[in-house]
This record gives sequence, structure tokens and C-alpha cells, in this order.
Amino acid sequence: MKTITKNKVEELLATKDRRDITKSEIEENIIEWTTFFRRNMDIFINDYLEIPYYLFQDHMVLTMQDNDITDDMCSRGASKSFVVGGFAVAWALLYPNSGILITSFTLSQSNEVIDKKIDKELSNPKSGISPVLRQLRIDGYMEIKKDQNTGAKTVEFGNGSTIFAVNCGDSARGKFLPLLISNY
Repeated sequence: MKTITKNKVEELLATKDRRDITKSEIEENIIEWTTFFRRNMDIFINDYLEIPYYLFQDHMVLTMQDNDITDDMCSRGASKSFVVGGFAVAWALLYPNSGILITSFTLSQSNEVIDKKIDKELSNPKSGISPVLRQLRIDGYMEIKKDQNTGAKTVEFGNGSTIFAVNCGDSARGKFLPLLISNY
């Protein structure tokens, strides 16, 4: 294994051609990357968030991204909740100040997507799959909360986006959010 000494790193940094990047160039790069990832959410999930999806799961993400209504009928073990959890997080990160509603027949089923998939599998600071989501949790830019009155879980992001879990019933009425995920 080849090692690089501190002196070698300093030498490389000193000889590297540096140019000052203007604020407008930084903003332009952010706009370009955001647009690219919004159009290719599967690449954002796989390459940026480092959540490994199979090809059929990438197809599910692209279908959800490109259509107003998507109906995926899958057998048991197809990781539907895992894909939904990753998609909801990606949407929340790419679209600031957006609300995402995850609904199921019961509140416990809706909470399960946040609790088991988003919290434990994807973003847990000790064992989460995604290093980016782990760091967001550690830095406090992603918080998972539980409402003391209803027991509903939420995921709040530093960019103003929120993922809500509710049951499919009268208590969910009145929530108008840009993204509704029905997980049955």
C-alpha cells in the first residue's frame, strides 16, 4: 500500500493551479447539479447518497419521478418500503421546503417506513447505509421526531422539507402536500 506523507500533500497543494471561483460560478454549478439530479433521481440515490439499488429499483424510482401517478404492484420481498424511503428522502433533499406524506391503512405501517427504513437502515448514525444521510443526522440537519399526541413520526430536514407519516383516514384529511406516497 502506497502512503503519502504530509510533506508530499503540502507540495502537491502548493503546485496545484488554483483559481478563484466567483459566487456566480458556484451558484451556476449548484443549479446545474440540482437540475441533473432532479432529472436523474436514480443517480442521486445510487451515486450521491450511496444507497445501492438494483436495476428494477432504479426503474421504480424513475417511474415515480416522471409520472404524476405510479402504481407498482410487487410481490413480498421486493423492497418496496426501502425504495419508497429512499425516494422520499431524495425528494426532500432535492426539493427544499417540500412536504412528503407517507400513508398506509394504519399509522404503524406508515411509521414503519420512517422508523425501519429511513431511520434504522438508511440514516442511522452508527449503522446506516448512506454515509451522506448518516452525516446529516450527526450534524443535526436531519431529525426524526415522534408526535407525543398522535404517535406519528416525521423526518425534518435543514432545508425545510418534512416527511410525515399518517394513516389513511379522516385524520389525514386537510394535508395538501406535493408528494403523496400510499404504501400498502
